[in-house]
Amino acid sequence: MEAGQSAGLVDAVLPAAEVVERIVAEYRRALSRLPLPAPAGPGPEEDAGPEKDAGPVSG
Repeated sequence: MEAGQSAGLVDAVLPAAEVVERIVAEYRRALSRLPLPAPAGPGPEEDAGPEKDAGPVSG
C-alpha cells in the first residue's frame, strides 16, 4: 500500500491522549470477556517429593 492509498483510510486525527484512552478501553473490554485463570498449583516448597531430594543422577 502506498502512502496515498493509506492516507485515504484515515478518518480523523485524534490527540494522543484520546488514542490511548480508546486503546485502554478496548483492552478492558477484551479482558472482561476472558475466563478467570485457574488457581495456581503448589509451589516448589510445597511439592517436595522424592524426586526432588534424590541426589545426582548417574548415567
